Amino acid sequence: MPTRDVEKTPPELEKAEEALLSAQRETQRSLDVTTMLMIAATVLMAIGSSFSAWTSWRVVQLTADFDATYNRPYLGVASIKLDASDPARPKSWIEFRNFGNLPAEQTAIGVSNRIDGHPVSDALTGLQKVVLSLGVLSPASPYNFGALFPPQYLNAIRSGSSRLVLAVDATYTDADGHLRCYQMQYAYIASLDKYDPDGGGSDCKDGMPRYNPETTWEKVVGAGKN
Repeated sequence: MPTRDVEKTPPELEKAEEALLSAQRETQRSLDVTTMLMIAATVLMAIGSSFSAWTSWRVVQLTADFDATYNRPYLGVASIKLDASDPARPKSWIEFRNFGNLPAEQTAIGVSNRIDGHPVSDALTGLQKVVLSLGVLSPASPYNFGALFPPQYLNAIRSGSSRLVLAVDATYTDADGHLRCYQMQYAYIASLDKYDPDGGGSDCKDGMPRYNPETTWEKVVGAGKN
């Protein structure tokens, strides 16, 4: 039985087919790489947009925090000195000052003396703690307060045999109505003739003085002088 010869693909055609398949594979790889690059670029753009949005939000927040911190009153004690010029009425002169750049509103201060750990009455008002409502305390405007103590303790305090501690409390509000507090103790150092800080903080604790029309200077100090 006669046989037929199997038709063979010419070598030139085989080479052309292989070249075509190779080109298709390269094209597919290029398309895959391009697709991956586009996906990566999209992801990076999304990350960049998110980071930019977060950065903008953070800048706004920091600006607001800085503004709230900078633009506010800061009430504190500028200086304290012992005044024994009148031995019958010795006192600690306290200079309060608003160190901020906005007024302190509804300002109230409380001052008390302890000698050797025991509270003593103010010689002018008879109170162990004098609370005064000052109202508005403008920036850079000092307020001087004289905390009197019984004259029989003066020599012991000046010699260092007795320890005088002055407690100062203050509350006030800023322009937004936020309550601010200042609490410090100052101990008299006889050998240096000066007062040094002896503890304190800025927490608004129970018992802190609060502004009240019934504790103005006239009603507290004026009443004590009558």
